[in-house]
Amino acid sequence: MGQELAHIYSEGENKQAIEACGDNECWIGLVEIGGNASTPALSQNWKWLNGGEAVYTNWDEMGGEPNNYGGIDERYANLNSRGKWNDDTKSGFDESYIPLCGQVS
Repeated sequence: MGQELAHIYSEGENKQAIEACGDNECWIGLVEIGGNASTPALSQNWKWLNGGEAVYTNWDEMGGEPNNYGGIDERYANLNSRGKWNDDTKSGFDESYIPLCGQVS
């Protein structure tokens, strides 16, 4: 369909993503590469699905994100209803999150 999960490279783009998601929680195109459930947050390697570096991030620090909650390896990022990012498991794709897509360039 000519779209892919959104890549967010700046605070301005994050604000646009917040507007697009509204009150929903949305999947974004950020994934953890390598590591495992015990990899500390500062050692985690996050990249955009197009291979781009995550030079801008907006992790939910109040929630301790990215945190591999409950000792589970959470490799996929979403934008929460407060405009912050959380890490989650692939099984989250079956939950109430909606994909935030952008045009493929």
